[in-house]
Amino acid sequence: MKNLSKDKDGLLVSNASLAEYNLSLEPRLISARQQLADVYTKAVELQKEYERNMMSIGLYTLTFSQLLYLMLAGCQLFVSSLQNILLQRLSKVLSVMLNAVEKIDWLGESYIQYQ
Repeated sequence: MKNLSKDKDGLLVSNASLAEYNLSLEPRLISARQQLADVYTKAVELQKEYERNMMSIGLYTLTFSQLLYLMLAGCQLFVSSLQNILLQRLSKVLSVMLNAVEKIDWLGESYIQYQ
């Protein structure tokens, strides 16, 4: 019974540790999202200023605009990959937790059958 209790305690500590680690990554994601929003806002401002300047001298071109849209797409891919990483880590945490619950159930059933 002591081994069952030790295994359970170890699994609970492991699960808590993984959950804390996963939660510790959340501020990085929030920060990255805010940085993306800031960069996008600046890019839009630059695009508008560029277009105003080009129109004022009569040399408007879409090249800069297209570049900004490519930069935006790259930023969106970056945020998407961050979200995927966090989802993968969360999946691992949930998998470990499920395995822990299954092991505790199995140990409990084994103990009941043993008695």
